[in-house]
Amino acid sequence: MFTLITPPIIKPYKDYNHKYALDCDYYSGPGYGAGIVTALLRKNDISVKVIDYFVRQQLDNIQDDFFWQDYHNQINFILKDGTYPGLLQNYVNTIFKKEEFSESTTVGFSIHSFGHFVFSILLAKKIKEELNIPIVFGGCFITCFGHLYPEIYKWVNLIYKGDIGESFISEIKNGTQLPNNTTYDEKGIDFTSIPIPDFTDYEKQYRQISNNKIIIPYEPKRGCIYNCNFCVNPYSKDNFRFKDINQIINELETLKRKYNSNLFQFCDYNIGGDRDFLERLMTAFIKHNLKIKWRSHLSMGNVDKELLILLAKGGADSLAYGVESGSEQILRKINKGNTVAKAEEIIRLTSNANINTIITLMVGYPHETDNDIKATLNFLEKNNSYITNAVVRIYSVMEKSSIANNPEKYGITNLTKLPMRFNYSYDEINGLTWKKKQLQITRSYLLTRNFLENK
Repeated sequence: MFTLITPPIIKPYKDYNHKYALDCDYYSGPGYGAGIVTALLRKNDISVKVIDYFVRQQLDNIQDDFFWQDYHNQINFILKDGTYPGLLQNYVNTIFKKEEFSESTTVGFSIHSFGHFVFSILLAKKIKEELNIPIVFGGCFITCFGHLYPEIYKWVNLIYKGDIGESFISEIKNGTQLPNNTTYDEKGIDFTSIPIPDFTDYEKQYRQISNNKIIIPYEPKRGCIYNCNFCVNPYSKDNFRFKDINQIINELETLKRKYNSNLFQFCDYNIGGDRDFLERLMTAFIKHNLKIKWRSHLSMGNVDKELLILLAKGGADSLAYGVESGSEQILRKINKGNTVAKAEEIIRLTSNANINTIITLMVGYPHETDNDIKATLNFLEKNNSYITNAVVRIYSVMEKSSIANNPEKYGITNLTKLPMRFNYSYDEINGLTWKKKQLQITRSYLLTRNFLENK
């Protein structure tokens, strides 16, 4: 039996605008990747048991909050011993039950964030030491950054990067002993051939914690045609592809019928990367009278009033825009391809189309000034009545991003890896040292977050 584990919520930092995620129902549906893995394994007659610690966290009314920031500087200690005293370790000790793994032949972890990663290390050590079951780490965090943590091979047999492939499925099905200290990076099953996700084990539990509703994650396309220099996925432009329209319609109708829900989250960097595709998709939704409500991320580049009217008719409930900043200078620097005026126009048009308008912001970009933050606050004040919800995040120079690969081009130097290993400290060229930059980032974040919370 393959046991698939989904970690609990681990919030980034104590003053993070967690209400944003709750208001957007980000936690009212299971993980897309976990559903795909479940479907692929079961399609190949492999028994799967799902353990979703996020759901259990809610059902058990766990009051303790877990935060990434508590483990930022302790990751090397955690990787040394696989333990770390504190709330999260106490939680792992409490929830681990040997009998739950009595039939497990392999345990897989679906890891989406650094917080998930820390939890998974703590639990993997207990499973390995007490039961000696082969363990696999996968998920988007592992795909991007798993190679940075070779110490995990003390408890993990295999790191799986990207989509699950035929070789891995064959090994699990045949009961082959998984190799130790191995990274799988095989070509995954073609995107258009991936089965629809299987949420059979999740549905009832998610309805219990979400007022009897479930939001179904689905992926109609992949990749992004844009190249924001802060993004860790610039390669996605080369992998831009989408499913056949009829396939999408059939799969959405199947999911809607199977789970008795018309609520969907399209898992996509940018559902509008190809406007022609998006228009054809919405036209098909309307023609087939699909009657679903969906939400997704959307770049502002191809958006206008006519498209938004079509999206609304096609069931768009919420659109999330990466506005990032209210400063023209910062938008130019990050290669966003938008202007403040364009952002204001699209936000208002979206609201007027009766679509919930969500925006994401970031602070702490290299050479960002107090005036840039003031411009962002002015932007929020001016457009507040058109914005349904907003979140601000702290920018970090990430491995694989264009900035990390070309620091001097973007006015920074002295890049040094931070304890988490996938991000860097830096000094601004002819600007702030890292020590002073940290103070500025904290001040900018608190100003922006406090503004949002008071609106």
